[in-house]
Amino acid sequence: IRQGGSANFTGTAALDLSGLGSFTVAARQLLVAGDGTNGDPIRDRPSASLKLARNNFITLHGPSYPPALTVGFNIGNTPNGAALTLGQTNYIFSDAGMGVGMNRIQASVAFGAFPKALAVFRDRAGTGRQDRWLIGDAMNTGYSGVTNAGVVDFSGGTVDARVGLVVVGRGINDTRGNATGGTAGTLTLNAGTLDVNTLVVGYQMNSNSSRVVGTVNVDGAARLQVNNTIQL
Repeated sequence: IRQGGSANFTGTAALDLSGLGSFTVAARQLLVAGDGTNGDPIRDRPSASLKLARNNFITLHGPSYPPALTVGFNIGNTPNGAALTLGQTNYIFSDAGMGVGMNRIQASVAFGAFPKALAVFRDRAGTGRQDRWLIGDAMNTGYSGVTNAGVVDFSGGTVDARVGLVVVGRGINDTRGNATGGTAGTLTLNAGTLDVNTLVVGYQMNSNSSRVVGTVNVDGAARLQVNNTIQL
């Protein structure tokens, strides 16, 4: 799902499934403005929004980068952003995991208005860990004045996730300092458990690169379990 163009514009491609009772899909990737590139008259400046159905069963078998579920990926000019709104019940099975706000775009994932919402994240088998979550990650891009930000807000429901690596805010791989731009990642939990092996928060790739901010909020009855390493 994506609208793009070679010039500035205000439009956004939108798909609203919130009126459906259920949505089941098996695919290689699910991309919400997740394939932006530079100089392409169709894929430059990507923007999109997707609202899922009440009950969702999503199985993805795509590559590790960008992850099979990607909300906001751009290496081109300034986009209008990307948003994924979850339903009441969301089962997302993928070996690769999830990317939100990658390189040069502002993107978000959050629960919608359904009560008692639940999101479950596992590998394709439905039992093991997803490989990675990249939230506000600009590591694979260079010098840019475009702000990059990823927000994953589970405060409206319960999350049950097992992930190998979670990155919340990681800057550009460049040694030239930026007067503008920068990277930010935010992850918010309010109920349920996020079980992760390695957690990286607010990581600056080089000493003279743009500003990086990483924020993890663990509120209410939520539990964040880190089995190996926290890197700040």
